[in-house]
Amino acid sequence: MLEMSSKVLLVTGGAKRIGVEIVKKFHAEGFNVILAFQSSRAEATKVVRKLNKLRRDSAAAKKIDLVELDSLDAFFHECRETFGPLTCLINNASVFAPTDLKNICPTELKKTFDINLIAPIILAKNMASQKKKSSIINILDIYAEKPLAGYLAYTMSKAGLKTATRALAKELGPDIRVNGVAPGIILWPEDEENKDFLSRDTVQQLPLKKKGKPIDIANTCYFLAEAAPFITGEIITVDGGQSLS
Repeated sequence: MLEMSSKVLLVTGGAKRIGVEIVKKFHAEGFNVILAFQSSRAEATKVVRKLNKLRRDSAAAKKIDLVELDSLDAFFHECRETFGPLTCLINNASVFAPTDLKNICPTELKKTFDINLIAPIILAKNMASQKKKSSIINILDIYAEKPLAGYLAYTMSKAGLKTATRALAKELGPDIRVNGVAPGIILWPEDEENKDFLSRDTVQQLPLKKKGKPIDIANTCYFLAEAAPFITGEIITVDGGQSLS
């Protein structure tokens, strides 16, 4: 077991993009951090090495395939054994891909829902098993409220996670608070298949006329985890005013 801290964070999809910004924010605030990754081993290793140079034995990376739902209980136990009981779980990992409704298959639908919705629920169940005051934050999307054309499976899974966030807040109180953060335009999509999803014209149509930054999401997560003890079942939208239209 590594060196203990009273505050421990687990972030799924924590090796890149918004996930790694969340990891760095919480680590800077004194948390021990566990970043879960699926394929980004090199990125995860690099981040952990840097954080452990800043504070010895304060960061760890764990490989997990969230589609393997039956492995999540053991994965959570391994995370708990690393630094002790978790203080905060942030369900950040997700599948984001366009849906070809005419050709969609059950396997594709199942993968999207397993990663985006079912895995966060199973991890939340494990948080409850700790019987410890803690917090869960689900990373949602503004399109959970207003469906995005051409992304049926993704939109539906995030809408399900939004409802699950509120349902879990009722189920897990008073010991565990459950909230969500719904980002708007933060980062340009990485994948070629999503290249038409956003444009700079879309950004100019926002009230703030700029896209956000990963730190905007990280700061909001930290607020919900540490500075908002009387907030549960809420979704904070971080979108530069995009949802106003």
